[in-house]
Amino acid sequence: HFLQNGWLLTPTLDEEGVVDLRAWVDEVAGWPDDGDGWMHHRELTDDGPKLCRSENLIDFHAGLRDLLTTGPMLEVASALLGERAVLYKEKINYKLPGGAGYAPHQDAPAYPFIDSHVSCMVAVDDATVENGCLEVVPAHHHEVLATDDTGCIAPDLVAQFEWQPVEVPAGWTLWFHSRTPHRSGANESAEPRRA
Repeated sequence: HFLQNGWLLTPTLDEEGVVDLRAWVDEVAGWPDDGDGWMHHRELTDDGPKLCRSENLIDFHAGLRDLLTTGPMLEVASALLGERAVLYKEKINYKLPGGAGYAPHQDAPAYPFIDSHVSCMVAVDDATVENGCLEVVPAHHHEVLATDDTGCIAPDLVAQFEWQPVEVPAGWTLWFHSRTPHRSGANESAEPRRA
């Protein structure tokens, strides 16, 4: 499925694992902005600035480090890459109620010095159409596409694609090729869509 479509959905965590993951994400969200190497980013919403992303976490959180660098996550990433995987970048996207979506893009252009990588999104909360789940373009992951001046996929291409929403239950992981076009809508629900 991954080779043909450029994305794959897999179960990752059981109910207890989801409880742990949510606690870890809450813990990270509570870290101060002027931390020891991690980064928090905020977006302006109708309700004022809200936390939208945290990065550079695993040096400071053993649970997230183990989840992302050992066991099943490492095994699946390695299988999809066809070689042993290593974690290159990690972040938490919070997408709180009213949080913005992400414009259509590919991940590959952001890392031109890496020949092959796979992205993954572990759902902390159920990702649904209402709260802005990812949308992908299946079977369109074989080349880097033309972009506009912001680095997003050129609007004429975006209009031609058939975008498929991929709802992801909490504890599952959406894996996608670095060249798979993807986007997401705003969170129009009353609950966060953390991943």
